[in-house]
Amino acid sequence: MAENNGDAPQCAIMLYVRDLDNFNHMHFKIKNVAPLKKLMLSYCERTGLHMEKLQFRFDGKQLKYEDTAASMGIVHDNTIDVTNVLYG
Repeated sequence: MAENNGDAPQCAIMLYVRDLDNFNHMHFKIKNVAPLKKLMLSYCERTGLHMEKLQFRFDGKQLKYEDTAASMGIVHDNTIDVTNVLYG
C-alpha cells in the first residue's frame, strides 16, 4: 500500500501513540515523509520497551519500519495504536 512519497509535500505533523495495554498516550512530532521506524524507536526509548515485542497499527493496518505517514494516509493529530505482541 506504500505510495510514492514524491507526491506528498514534506511537512511536520503531530501524532499520538496510544498504548492499548496500559492506556498511555504520547505525542510525537515527525516529518510526514520520514520512515515511521524513527517514531517507533523513539517510543521504545521513552517507554523502555523492545521494538520486537510491540506491534504498531494505524486504522487496523500493521505499520512497517519503512512506512511513512504520507504513504499510510496518516495526517496531523491521528493516533497510532501500539500493543504487546503475544507469542505462544
